[in-house]
Amino acid sequence: MWDPSRALFHCTICDARFATGEVTDAMGQRALLFDPAVRPHLGGLSGPDRLEAAKRFVGGALNRERLEEALAADPSPKGPSPSRPIVQEAHERVQRWIWEEVAKRGTLRAALHEAVRVQRVEPDAWRAANISFYARETLEDIWEELDAAIRAEARDEHRRRSDEVAWQVVRAALTPRRSPRARCRRRQRCHDA
Repeated sequence: MWDPSRALFHCTICDARFATGEVTDAMGQRALLFDPAVRPHLGGLSGPDRLEAAKRFVGGALNRERLEEALAADPSPKGPSPSRPIVQEAHERVQRWIWEEVAKRGTLRAALHEAVRVQRVEPDAWRAANISFYARETLEDIWEELDAAIRAEARDEHRRRSDEVAWQVVRAALTPRRSPRARCRRRQRCHDA
């Protein structure tokens, strides 16, 4: 048996129900009559347009269209407005500081942990860098404003520095060491001769 108000087939033998996923006119009519969430979407529409808007609302197409429009317009600003140069300069100072910390520590997480620690434990050092106090999430948002290539450069710099330190350790381990006495004896021999 077909139920147009729910777009279901109901089997009279096994009592099973099967949905088709179709949005019927009956579902649109029911939404027009009983669903208050449809009403804001019906402004300026009449007759068949109201029914079509209700059907698209029930099926979810109306919300998907509005979401796509919102994402295409990208209403959320990325970074401070160009008309606020003081904020832009403050963000650049934070970005430079975090870049150095990422290059030193290797991860954004470690850099943000250090930033929060310095703000809490050494506020004078933080102020000396001429940086305002920010929450961890805000610091992360400011870091994300940077171009991905620049953020990657900080990680590459950390790898380069780590490799350099590793080579210094290897060189120090491979360099033969002489005791201070051996050096003194050699000097004495040179001076005696």
